[in-house]
Amino acid sequence: MSQPPTDPKPTVREVAKRAGVSVGTVSKALNQQLGISEEIRARVLEVAAELGYDRQNLRPSESRIGLTDIAQRAGVSVGSVSRALKNTTGVSTETRQRVLAAAEQLGYDTNNLRQPQLERIGVLIQRGLNALATNLFYAPVVHGIEMACRQRQLVMSYASISPNDDIAELIAYHQVDALLMVGYFEPEIIEKVIASEKILVLVDHVYGDLTSVNGDNFRGAWQAVSHLIQAGCRRIAFISGPPQHPSIKERLRGYRQALADAHLVHRADLEIYREPLELADGARVALHKLFKLSEPPDAVFAYNDETAAVVMQRCLEQGLRIPEDIAIVGFDDIASAAYLQPPLSTVRINKETLGIKGLELLLAKYHGEEIESIIVPIELVVR
Repeated sequence: MSQPPTDPKPTVREVAKRAGVSVGTVSKALNQQLGISEEIRARVLEVAAELGYDRQNLRPSESRIGLTDIAQRAGVSVGSVSRALKNTTGVSTETRQRVLAAAEQLGYDTNNLRQPQLERIGVLIQRGLNALATNLFYAPVVHGIEMACRQRQLVMSYASISPNDDIAELIAYHQVDALLMVGYFEPEIIEKVIASEKILVLVDHVYGDLTSVNGDNFRGAWQAVSHLIQAGCRRIAFISGPPQHPSIKERLRGYRQALADAHLVHRADLEIYREPLELADGARVALHKLFKLSEPPDAVFAYNDETAAVVMQRCLEQGLRIPEDIAIVGFDDIASAAYLQPPLSTVRINKETLGIKGLELLLAKYHGEEIESIIVPIELVVR
């Protein structure tokens, strides 16, 4: 016995005819694409249900849904959609969530999205005091970055910048994928770099909520001054560097805390700023002012080894014995510190490690990992 004929399955064309719309409109409605009103979408879906249209095999795909569709649904630019889907910088958390929600609503397949490979790292240093030609601290830091880049087959591009430079043009010229800013920078420079929307990590600097890597400047200063106190010193001077630099602020805080912990009276006249900062005469002038005090220091804690070396030279020229007449401790442990006569006690920061850790943070951040700023341990080197 023959089976009774079954009703033919309704087609998209029949749904379109019943709903009074075009075939293209039906396709957009059934595939949850943009380009039609919600009212028409609802009417098409209602007609499809009445006719028994089988939507089981309808599956929006990446080929049907484009970035433009997601951008229209989320109310953002196509560029913002691209950055949000690839989890790169340049969009707020709110925008990223809105884009991801729109992509999910439209059925966009994000499984095949590939993160673009990071190839070129930009290293920025503020022109002047931080310049590698004159700064004995930052040259090893940049060397650490360079070594880490070579191991990962990354290209490193270096530039010194100032507030008067066209930062956006410079970054575009170097065609970098991400940036490391090494040392202190004026806030206006940092804001210009942030505006470039590049992945960014600070090395030996702190600014807002930017990711950074720094030495343990507070503890290093505390250990240096505590060492002097244990050696019997009671009038310990601090020759300071740029007061706006967060690292120097932390060293000043560590100096004061060590005095407080030892119940020594804090004397403001023993805190002095090296000026002019860029010349060795700045350290000599600072020491001259300290020696003119009615109660001159019996020890000097210098904010860096370069300053400590100048202080040491000047003291020896005046016939003072080190450390019998005056004790001196520096900070940074630059290469020449061990070869001074007498050798300089100092606080060692592994400068190459600062650079390497900076690059590691940058790579993690580029690939969307949750990261926090890092404090690199220090070591008191007594010579």
